[in-house]
Amino acid sequence: MNGIRIWLDYGGSPALIVPRSAADHWSGIFLPTPRRSGDAPDFQLPDGRAFYIHDDSDFARPRTDYDHLCGALGAAGASVVVLVFAGRMALAVSDGNDTVAWWPARQMLLTGGRSAPPAELLSTALWTAQVELDVVDPDLLLMNASAHGGQTLLDNQEHEPVTLEPGRYRIDRALLGTMNAYRWVRLSPLTP
Repeated sequence: MNGIRIWLDYGGSPALIVPRSAADHWSGIFLPTPRRSGDAPDFQLPDGRAFYIHDDSDFARPRTDYDHLCGALGAAGASVVVLVFAGRMALAVSDGNDTVAWWPARQMLLTGGRSAPPAELLSTALWTAQVELDVVDPDLLLMNASAHGGQTLLDNQEHEPVTLEPGRYRIDRALLGTMNAYRWVRLSPLTP
């Protein structure tokens, strides 16, 4: 058993690792429903906050968290970025693949497959440093960046728990296999 519990399908949307305690502050492609709107909201949180889907993305003039994230990924010309929301750091990974999984034993995010990487590929991986991430809260959540974090938890949408010890992590990336079929992101603790 490789320890990978589930492969999630996000339809090409970026994967996001956020503190579970701040997840309901990530709004994805949703915007707050105006108070005087006659339309029923697309969903409502238990605290009364209501939201509607804003599907008119504009990365140059972002309105949603998802627009901001995609704009940051495009501006950085990167597939891995660290962003701050609700006073916490989050890690976003976007490489165009639909499938994503968390491999706890290796502290790796895997994309583009449905199984653990072959051992021979792991042993020959060439890792490149991308960014650094400060983890304060060890209880994290891997989720679809286009989803609302509160709805993800309420409706038990496709997400996966991620546990990391608090500290600073270096985020490395490797592309392997035919036409870079395997794309991995590794989180390595940095020693003080």
